[in-house]
Formats: sequence, C-alpha cells, structure tokens
Amino acid sequence: MDILAFVFSGAGILLILRLPPRLLAHSLGQLGRRLFQAPGRDLAGRIRLARQDGPPGGLRGLAAQARETLSLTGKAGAFRRLCALCLLLFAAGAAFSLAPGSPPLLPLLAAGLPLVPSCYVGHLSRGYRKALVQELETALSAVTASYLRPGATFLGAVEENLPYLRPPAAAAFRKFALQTDLVSSDTREALRRLRSGIRHPVFHEWVDTLILCMDDAEKKAALPAIIEKLSYLRTAQGELDLTLRGPSQEYLCLALFLIALLPLCCLLHSGWRALIAGTLLGKALAALVASAVLATAARVAGYRRPLL
Repeated sequence: MDILAFVFSGAGILLILRLPPRLLAHSLGQLGRRLFQAPGRDLAGRIRLARQDGPPGGLRGLAAQARETLSLTGKAGAFRRLCALCLLLFAAGAAFSLAPGSPPLLPLLAAGLPLVPSCYVGHLSRGYRKALVQELETALSAVTASYLRPGATFLGAVEENLPYLRPPAAAAFRKFALQTDLVSSDTREALRRLRSGIRHPVFHEWVDTLILCMDDAEKKAALPAIIEKLSYLRTAQGELDLTLRGPSQEYLCLALFLIALLPLCCLLHSGWRALIAGTLLGKALAALVASAVLATAARVAGYRRPLL
C-alpha cells in the first residue's frame, strides 16, 4: 500500500509540474541509448576513432587533465595532495556506506566522492582557458601591430609590448625574449619554443605564420586575420554561455528538487521512511537517484566547457 501511495504521489508531482509521462519516457529512453550505445556511434566517438590521437580516457585521462591544469595555473605542487585527497575520500565513502549496512551506496560513494576534487580542477581549467583566450587576443593584437610597422622586428615588437602583457600569455613571451637575448639568436627555434609554451590552436597557427614570415615578408598580411579568430571565438563563447545559462539553472532547480524529494517523502509518511531507510529496495532507490544526479551533473559540466 505504501508503495502505491509513493507511486501515485510521484505521479501527482509530475502533473503539478506539467511534465507529461511521454516526455519522461522519452528522456529515459535517450539516457538509456547514450549509456548503452557502442563506442564510436555518436559524432564525438567517430571523430576520436578517426583521429586516434586523443587524450587517454578513464582515470588516466582524468589524472592527466588534472596534472596539466594544475601545471598551467601554477599549482603543479598540489597534484600529489589532490591524489591523496581522492584516495582519502574513496576510503571515507566506502567506510560510510558499509557502516550503516547500505551496500547499494558502496559503489556510489566510493566512486562519487573521489570525483569531487575534479570539480575544483574543472573550475580552474574553465577559468584558465577563458582568461587565456582574452589575454591572447590582447597580446597578439599588440605584438602584431608593432611587428607590422615598416622595419620592425618580431623581437623588438615583443620587447616593446612586454611590460603591458598579463598572465597567462605574458610568461611565454617573456621567456622568448630572454632566450633570444641571452641564449641563442636563432629566431625560428625560439618561435618553436614559444609555440610549445601555450597550448591553443589559434596561437599555434599565428606562430606558424610568423615562422613563414621569416622567409616571406608578404605573409605578414595573414596575421590580423588569424587574430580575428580569437575575437570570433570569444564572441561565440559568450553567446554559448548565455544560451546555456537558462537550461543550467533549470537543471539545478530540478536536481535540488530530486535530492529533496526522498527526505520529503520520509517526513510526510512514516511508512515511506521505513521503506526508504529500512529496506534494500529503498536504499537502492536512493542510490539510483544520487547516481542520476551525479551522472547528469557531469554531463551538464561537459556542455559548459570552453570551446577551445
């Protein structure tokens, strides 16, 4: 009887929110197809299979991304502490799920809690990449404007604008100027090292064009067009963030409602509380709800990644 009351109350909540059952069934069907489809069936999978040069997946890929992000943001020493924190959260989640006798919560807490620090790393990565695009546009525009003047050299253009450059783009240009002045006067080799100092495809194209300009000065005319790509990228990123803001807020409201639904059911009826907290089926239902929230949160975070 309590199970029927729980089902009918859930149906009533769907009617209050004006969510038709057909939409719920369609969403669950899409989720199932995405979870169980073979690798390489979607567009992203086909691109990865065609290139065969993407980053490693799974835990190795997550660790590599965390190490790279912390290194780029000047926090490379925190990687070991981050790994230790993940192991500590894994042990704490496993111990907490076994202590009250809740086996369904074991895979959720043991796998979900260690991923919490990745939210911090992802926040750092998004902030760094957005700041990189903005500062690259400013730095490349200033250096290119100085370099396009008659009789100007690239080293002179960099040294002229170096006091006005800001991180994260300033470090690579400062290293280029020091290497050219004090280590070697080979500008091409210094440009190749400059190219490896910043990981961004538009910046790589700009440096490659500079290397071509060493042999053909007429190639300089292509530099402003390359910088315009950064402007288009920044504009597209702003429009994407604006477009995703509304759906992200709606998802947050629905996720909070779903999280609060089980405790609310426990407060409304003592039988539901005994069903959810005292039976294996109820604990499995709570674990399923939490797993759905974690999986969809990771999906939403993936949609909000910077374009480049």
